Amino acid sequence: MFDLRNGSSGSELDEDDHSARDGLVSSKRSSKQDRRLGYVPPKPPRYSVEQDPRILCSFVRGVARYLEDLDITRVRAFDLISGYLRDKALHFYQDEVEYNEDNWTLTEFFEELFNFCFDPDFRILKRIEWMSLKQGNMSVVEYARELDRLAECFGGMAEEIHVIKLWAGLNGKLQGDLWRDGYRPEGTLRTLVMAAKDLEFAYRMHG
Repeated sequence: MFDLRNGSSGSELDEDDHSARDGLVSSKRSSKQDRRLGYVPPKPPRYSVEQDPRILCSFVRGVARYLEDLDITRVRAFDLISGYLRDKALHFYQDEVEYNEDNWTLTEFFEELFNFCFDPDFRILKRIEWMSLKQGNMSVVEYARELDRLAECFGGMAEEIHVIKLWAGLNGKLQGDLWRDGYRPEGTLRTLVMAAKDLEFAYRMHG
């Protein structure tokens, strides 16, 4: 869910992945140039333990950007991260990581923090909820956002699967009209959502 090696979080601080570090040289140069220009990176939000993966994801992204902007090494990064943890999240760091930092990567730390914060069946339940979700009375945008929100809870969702699921949960009239207009449950998610939004707008315009 938290892959700091593929750029999704904005950090290349897992130092044993040399290819990721090589691929982000330009980003590091940009960060150094920003600092020379007086840029002060925004501090990440603080994190306790809340049953909302979006809050944890926001914390991870904020920390990753902050560490990259400051060009901090991995081991040194844990000292900084601990300053933004509170309550049970801080206890997890103190009990599991503080005296064993050399054996942890940032990706492993965030994954285990997730496992500590959320029930063991959390991802399974959210995946089931995602699979059963239908548009119903939601607008296309609301439906697409809810699918995104649920997908963030378990991660690892390929876009082609997401496209098929979005199509399958659309109201029947939208599915039929999309098919009539040449669209299929394939391609990009953005293309399908935009086409469905246009049809929905046309419905409203014509009563």
